[in-house]
Amino acid sequence: MNVSFFNSAPTGEKGMESVTVRGLSSHTTVATVRAAFESCGEIVSISIAPSSQDDSSDDNAQATVTFGNQDAAMDAVNTMNGRQIDGLQVVVNKLMPQVQSLLSAFAP
Repeated sequence: MNVSFFNSAPTGEKGMESVTVRGLSSHTTVATVRAAFESCGEIVSISIAPSSQDDSSDDNAQATVTFGNQDAAMDAVNTMNGRQIDGLQVVVNKLMPQVQSLLSAFAP
């Protein structure tokens, strides 16, 4: 599995908050995700995981976007959930703290 990072920093640090973005195209880039979410606040990192090989659709990639504070993450959920990125409607949810801790172990 390939994972792309932008301006990587450990997740789970005090004040940082992450959201998941589901329903992305397999062709969506880190730059596209950044452009879609940068108006919500300071982006610390972005990772994109491609759709699984078992999935017949090319449009099930997901991203994790980590913001510098909780307000930015909540703004992302409130403004971007249900919006379109690369022509596909995405689902944006706040990432659970347990998942954030797990992801920090794998961040470069």
